Amino acid sequence: MDSHKRNSVVLGVAVLAASALVVVLGYQNQSLRDRTRELFAMTRQPHRGFVLPTVDLETIAGDSIRLAESDSGHVQLLFVFGTNCRHCGASLPAWNQIADHLVHDPGLQVIGISTDSILPTQSFVEEH
Repeated sequence: MDSHKRNSVVLGVAVLAASALVVVLGYQNQSLRDRTRELFAMTRQPHRGFVLPTVDLETIAGDSIRLAESDSGHVQLLFVFGTNCRHCGASLPAWNQIADHLVHDPGLQVIGISTDSILPTQSFVEEH
């Protein structure tokens, strides 16, 4: 085989290898773009474990509850309210309706979190 043919074969193999590499890199690039889109969407949309750190809190009954890490695998739906907040008070009928509707779902916990101390919160809960 003369050097011209050998160079042509080597060049052909190199072009074929480069083409295969371009295809593989293109596929990897598309996969990375898709994963980046998913991760970006997770930064803007609520999802399990999003924003809320695991924290232990005391209930008005004196029990403790762990948020963001349910031992029983429950999904926790949180309602954060202030006892003097008129918008919070106005939304209570809707929250009560949600809680009544979802009370039969064993995989869900509806939890109210007060921004106030225990005494005003207890009065608020008793009233509503």
